[in-house]
Order: sequence, then structure tokens, then C-alpha cells
Amino acid sequence: MFRRKSYTMDQVLNAMRSNYASHPEIQAELLSAPKYGNDQLQPDEYADRVARIFHSALAQHRNTRDGPYVPGYYSVTCHVAFGRKVSALPSGRKSGESLAASLGPSNGRDRLGPTALLNSVARVDSTLSPNGYAMNLRFDPHTLAGDRGVNILSGLVRGFFDSGGMEMQLNVLDPEMLEDARSNPGKYPELVVRVSGYCAYFDDLPDAAKLEIISRTRLEV
Repeated sequence: MFRRKSYTMDQVLNAMRSNYASHPEIQAELLSAPKYGNDQLQPDEYADRVARIFHSALAQHRNTRDGPYVPGYYSVTCHVAFGRKVSALPSGRKSGESLAASLGPSNGRDRLGPTALLNSVARVDSTLSPNGYAMNLRFDPHTLAGDRGVNILSGLVRGFFDSGGMEMQLNVLDPEMLEDARSNPGKYPELVVRVSGYCAYFDDLPDAAKLEIISRTRLEV
């Protein structure tokens, strides 16, 4: 956008300050820009660079027991709470929206399916996260049904680990059931979801966490 000189920096900053209310066309163009999670080299390399910066910065400090810090990339549910405190971003994200969960892309920004998503995550050097990372995948049940679904999932897992990936967390959930469970607490008492590094009963989660899980990209193959 800046290379084409579509807008000036001041215009973009003013749009962000209004939470894009004054310039929805700027937000639309920012949202359409290449994003991490779509098997595109440039944004994926930026993600790897951020991980390297964090790893290098942390290595310069000692913890309270005089040992080294061990970097990891898993947000649990902090990406929801922290997102409420963060104003609009130049990615097109609006103020208060959830940040990206752990090492995955922001909800809805991965648009090219699970293979593209996994290729992007695998480009972030996993040796930079000796304390592990979380990467969530949400599938609709019909996508992974039967022997075909087992073969698809097996291929995705093997391909990801062969490419240098470290960890993946799978949710196979009916989106209509999730919406119904949110609207009717207690109707599905045994419904368990993978949050981010841990599992929990859906009914036990705060509403913001439920919404974040519902809004995760629905992957199909």
C-alpha cells in the first residue's frame, strides 16, 4: 500500500485512531494485504524474525533463580484479555479484538486452508521455542469423517513435522453446536475443547474465550 502510495502514513494513523470508522476503505485494504498463515514467504519471514528478536532479547536476562529464561509461544487465553487493551493495529485489526493465539495466525486471516497454514508456522524456526508453542487447528467434523478424514489428518500431521513443526492442537467441532452451547449453558455438559495448551469444558470458559474459539478459522480440505 505504501509502495503504491495509496495512502500516507498520517492517513493510516488517523484511520486507526478512529478505529477505522472514518476510513473503512483503508481497513479493507489493510486486511487484504498478505498475512501470516497463508504460505506466503514475506509475512512468514516477518513472523520468524519476531521470534528471533524475542529469543535474542530474552537470552540477555537471568530469571529470579539465576537461570536462563526458556522462550515459549503459547498465550493460553491472554490473547483475548490483552486484545481488549490494544488499540487498532495497521493489520486492519480493530481495537479490542482478540490478538493471535500463540504461534497461529489471527482468527480469519488464514484463508488458504490447513496446508498453507501449517507451511507458514513451520517457517518459524522451532529451535527458537525450547519451551514449546501452541498452534490451534479447528476442523468441521465432516471434513475428517471416515477413512478419508484419517488419511487427510495423518498427511497434515506428518507433513508439518517433516517441515520442522513442533506441536499442533486439534479441535474437531460442530460450529452450530458451539453456538448452541454458548446460548444454552448446561445443554452439552461433556463438551470439551482445546483452548491453547490445555483442554477445558466449554461451559466452564468465560464468554470471551467461548467467542474466541467460535471465531477461529473453520478449516476444510
